Amino acid sequence: LAEDDYSFRAVWQTVGKVEMAEGGLAVEQDGEHFYIKGLPGPRLKLEADEVTGKNWSAYKHADPVVHILQQIADVHLKKGETYTYFNLLYCSDEAQPQDLKMTQVCDGVVRIEGGSEVAFAGVGDSAVVQKIPGGPEVAAAQFHVSPSLFSLVDATSLVWNKVAIKADSPVSIEFDPTTGEGLVI
Repeated sequence: LAEDDYSFRAVWQTVGKVEMAEGGLAVEQDGEHFYIKGLPGPRLKLEADEVTGKNWSAYKHADPVVHILQQIADVHLKKGETYTYFNLLYCSDEAQPQDLKMTQVCDGVVRIEGGSEVAFAGVGDSAVVQKIPGGPEVAAAQFHVSPSLFSLVDATSLVWNKVAIKADSPVSIEFDPTTGEGLVI
């Protein structure tokens, strides 16, 4: 694409009681909570769609109204530049309360805290090693790395703590460093 102004939209639909919060939505249905948390930047637009909600009339856990959240990013991009949305989705309830936080640590990478361990997730290039501040060194198209699980898509390299994975051509890997077991695709 050529250098120009672009408008991107991430669109989410849900039912239940909703409140805009932390770049996304907090959703509640019968005491169960679901969160969509985005990074600062995009503007938010929330609409209620009662017509589509009629399709949910038999659903007992929420009023039949579909809430539509749009995360709108208006950006100027030069040729070769990209824009990436990051959203953290998770549930929380009385039995397992969670309050996760996501922060961007560098281009294409977020840090997720608030759970039992810190995780890093992101997008990149399998031919380019990203040195993530306070985290791993990784070359992958997509990744999620925590002390208990590595998930890498089209990866050629990962170095973190006592683990080093290298590949001559891109591979997809799920690996549990606590057991030393994994799956290579």
